[in-house]
Amino acid sequence: MSQRPYQGGGGRPGQEVGWVPKTKLGKLVQAGEIVSMEEIFTQGMRIKEPEIVDTLLPNIQQEVLGIGFVQKQTDAGERSRFRAIVAVGNGDGYIGVGEGKARQVRTAIDKGTIQAKLNVVPVRRGCGSWECRCGRQHTVPFSVVGKCGSVRVHVLPSPRGLGLVAGEIPKQVLRLAGVKDCWTRTYGSTSTLTSSALAVFDALVQTYNVVTLGMLRTAKNLVAWGQVNPDVMEALLRKRGERDGNKKLDEEFAKVFFRKENIADLASSIVAGEIGVKDLWLAGVKPRFRLHPPRGGFKRSTRRAATDGGELGYRGEDINRLVKRMI
Repeated sequence: MSQRPYQGGGGRPGQEVGWVPKTKLGKLVQAGEIVSMEEIFTQGMRIKEPEIVDTLLPNIQQEVLGIGFVQKQTDAGERSRFRAIVAVGNGDGYIGVGEGKARQVRTAIDKGTIQAKLNVVPVRRGCGSWECRCGRQHTVPFSVVGKCGSVRVHVLPSPRGLGLVAGEIPKQVLRLAGVKDCWTRTYGSTSTLTSSALAVFDALVQTYNVVTLGMLRTAKNLVAWGQVNPDVMEALLRKRGERDGNKKLDEEFAKVFFRKENIADLASSIVAGEIGVKDLWLAGVKPRFRLHPPRGGFKRSTRRAATDGGELGYRGEDINRLVKRMI
C-alpha cells in the first residue's frame, strides 16, 4: 500500500516526508520559476513558508543564541515555558533571527528556527572603511544602527583582517550574515539576550533599507528597474561604457583590470555579482550609461507602474527589451 506524502504537522514515523506548498510563492519556487532569493526580495514578495528558504539556500546554518525560562500567570496558576532565540544564515549575505516558546526545549528551538527562516533578509556588504580599499565584501558598506528595547547597536566598517570586534551574541549573528570584519558599539541593557540579538539583526536590515528602499520609494514613480542579463550588459559596456579620458571599454581593458578574456566575460561577472560598482569605479569606469529614448517610443504609459500596464516600477527580465531599444 502506498504511503501518503507528509504535509506538515506531527506525522507517524515511517511516513514519506514531502513539501506541499500552500502559497503562491511556494508554488513558484517548487515549479522552478523562482530560483534565487534575489528574485523574491526584488519583487517585494513575503516568505510565509520556511521550506522556501531551505530550497533556495541549501547551505543555510542554524545557531541557537540562547535558551531562557519564562512564566505567565493564568487563572489556573503559573504557566512555564522555554524560550529559544535562534539565528539562521548562509554566511554569504542572508540572515534571520527568530524566537520560539514551548514547554519542551526541542520544540522551542524548532519554532525559533521556523520563525528565523521566515525573517530571512539580505545583507549589503562591501568595503566601507577609509583604511581599506580592497573592494571585497568583508564588512558593512557604511555605519548602521539597530535598536530593540533599551539596546542600541552601532555597526561600523573596519579594514580587512581586523575581525569582529563585538560581544558573543552580536558576533554570532554577524558571522552568520557573512560579515567578517567590523567594529561595534553597544548601549543599554546588553545583558538581555533577546534585545541584543534583535538589535544587531535590525542594524543588518538597515544596510538595504537605508539606500535601496528609501531610493526606490522616492523614485518609484519616475524609474523602471529589473534584472539585466549578460547579453544586454555586454552591449551596454561596449556601446555606452566609458572610462577616464572618454575612452571606450575593450578587451584589453577587461584583461588588464579584471583578468577577463573579453567584455562578454566581464559582463557575466558583473551580472553574477562577482564584480561590483566600486570595482568598476576603481578601474576608472564612469558609474552611469547615457541612453537614448527607446526607438519607436514607449509602448505603454510612462505614468503608470508595470503592474498596471505602464512602463514604471519593477520590470523583472522584461527590462532587457526596453534597454536594448535605448542603447
